[in-house]
Amino acid sequence: MSRIKQHDVDHFEEVYKFYMPLLHRFASQYTYDSGTAKDLVHDAFLWVWNNADKIRENGNLAALLFRLVRSNCLNYLRSLGIRDRNDVKYAEAMAEIDSLLEEPGMDDLGLLRHQWLLRALKLLPKRGREALELHFVRNMHTKAIALEMSVSESTVKTHLKRALKTLRDDMDEK
Repeated sequence: MSRIKQHDVDHFEEVYKFYMPLLHRFASQYTYDSGTAKDLVHDAFLWVWNNADKIRENGNLAALLFRLVRSNCLNYLRSLGIRDRNDVKYAEAMAEIDSLLEEPGMDDLGLLRHQWLLRALKLLPKRGREALELHFVRNMHTKAIALEMSVSESTVKTHLKRALKTLRDDMDEK
């Protein structure tokens, strides 16, 4: 800790190289997204560097880093709760668009959107697609989906989040 408090760049780099893979794996268990996990770990290291003077000399650096990463992950997951409401609205809108596109007199743009949606849904992982269909097509709640799929409610939420993120990313890409 004393070398970090003195802003010893070489020592900090050694600490980074040693702990980065461990912390990345730890953060990935929370986020299920390697890029996000890496960003959250970087934020923890940045906090240590910028706040070295606030850290106790005899403190446990590993414990501090793991606490910071865990805190960053939990804050990130809390922020997803806000985005999830938007994802639900997005998915409902997509489902409504899909039902509208099935009506007679669909124009070329409508047909392209319809084809994109069907193709995107087919590319989703099976469990994610199943969770989306149960939620948006059969209008089932998380608890009922969990019973139907024989998984926990949090697993259903994870499947929905990932599937919606994949659809959103694909749509943004297109």
